[in-house]
Amino acid sequence: MRHFITRTIVVMAVLFGFVLVPLSAQAASGPIGLQVSPAIVDINAERGKTYDIKVKITNTTTSDQQYYAEVNDFKAKDESGNPEFITDAKAPGSASLVKWIQPIAAFTLNPNQSKEVLAKMIVPANAEPGGHYGIIRFGNQPSSASQTGAALAASAGPLVLVRVDGEVKESLTVADFYAQRKGKKASMFEYGPVDFVERLTNNGNVHVKPTGNIVVTNMLGRQVAAIPVNGNNGNVLPNSTRRFEQRLENKWRFGRYTAKMSLTYGTAGGALDGTLTFWVIPYKLIVAAILLIVLIIVLVKKMISRYKKKIIESALKDKQKDTNKTQQ
Repeated sequence: MRHFITRTIVVMAVLFGFVLVPLSAQAASGPIGLQVSPAIVDINAERGKTYDIKVKITNTTTSDQQYYAEVNDFKAKDESGNPEFITDAKAPGSASLVKWIQPIAAFTLNPNQSKEVLAKMIVPANAEPGGHYGIIRFGNQPSSASQTGAALAASAGPLVLVRVDGEVKESLTVADFYAQRKGKKASMFEYGPVDFVERLTNNGNVHVKPTGNIVVTNMLGRQVAAIPVNGNNGNVLPNSTRRFEQRLENKWRFGRYTAKMSLTYGTAGGALDGTLTFWVIPYKLIVAAILLIVLIIVLVKKMISRYKKKIIESALKDKQKDTNKTQQ
């Protein structure tokens, strides 16, 4: 009996052990040994005025390099915020600023030499209010050759975001707000981390920079996290949708959670909000625990049954002995 109980305890300990062991913009560097700073220039401009854009260029190669400058417009390429350069001057329409920036003369830099290049931007008196977007690209090929895809790749320069005064429309809406698992929308998770996605659409005529937080509370209403949105200070360009992602860390969570998004944007105090709920249920762990409990119950019942059987057998033997003694 003692050996059986000891063996049962060892099995239970092993099973318990098995179940409980947890199942900002930076300098842009191009592929041609060229470093450019800053990466983004953001200007609030007035019509009819002139602005100086200072760009620091560094030759990071081991030989002398001659550099050429060219200005292109750009637009949002996709929801990640990546720019798409436009080499056709007619394409951007009223948002173009390609003709506002005056030509920049070619220059030569020695190895590891830096130079501050001054780009002069003249805003027309009849410029349309709102956002205008361009890039000043520096490369080691002249502009006549820089229309090819290879030349576009072998260049670097700052993005120029200009907000022209006047009747500016700031309008940002929430296209989607959801939690995701493996790139797909989800409301049920086995364990963390949990990723949140916000898709914000700019219906205005000027770029805006949303900021704010997602506050996560548990089923008791207690705050478990406050996650910043758009920590990299990205802009949403007009007529585009941009995707932002955040992560709620911590693998081991349980229960129902609520995530509330609160964002602000623009100069007029625009506000956005959204709410979603999701569950974190470690069902595999729960199933394993239930199976363990069932196994324990079965083992205990067997142990009790064997113990009773031994007691009965012992009592019968004692009775038989007494009977034998009486007969003698």
